[in-house]
Amino acid sequence: MIDQNNVEFEQETGNSASSLKFDSAFKRAIKLLNKRDFSITNMKEALARLEFDDQCISDVIEHLLHLHYLDDERISLNLFKKYITKGKGPNYIKSEFLKRGLTFSRDLYQKFLADQDTTPADHMNAILERASRKYLHQCDSLYDFERKVLSYLFRQGLIQDTNEIGLYKSTVRQLWTSKHIQGSN
Repeated sequence: MIDQNNVEFEQETGNSASSLKFDSAFKRAIKLLNKRDFSITNMKEALARLEFDDQCISDVIEHLLHLHYLDDERISLNLFKKYITKGKGPNYIKSEFLKRGLTFSRDLYQKFLADQDTTPADHMNAILERASRKYLHQCDSLYDFERKVLSYLFRQGLIQDTNEIGLYKSTVRQLWTSKHIQGSN
């Protein structure tokens, strides 16, 4: 025979135990968020490493979203701002998004540039200018300059494929000629 009072007590302790787990997980999530921003995916992974169960993690994530403590869009915009001002290309930015568990889309990239009153072509030209300033005085010949600038563009994620190198070569040559002429005056 089942004692009704005992069942109610077990249900209450079960609820209080899950409430304690939730509180503990929520406090840990807040401590993590005090150090830096987390994407939803990264927060789930961090709480899972702390050995909280899946139900508790999903409850905490839902509560953090409700409180607007987790916001993937805000993180995305901050990453765009950080890497575009550093002169990084879309492929580099995409790899940083993937590291943080965020989804990268060219539409979001172009939307961010449009909000900054910049086109993707302007962004690319700014990176080319930065590369030319960086390598102009280090190179003695057009060949060295071209090789270094194109390697830089590849590392920055602007050149995705070797077929795109031809698109940049003429611009790099023009930069070399204009900078070389300006430098000789």
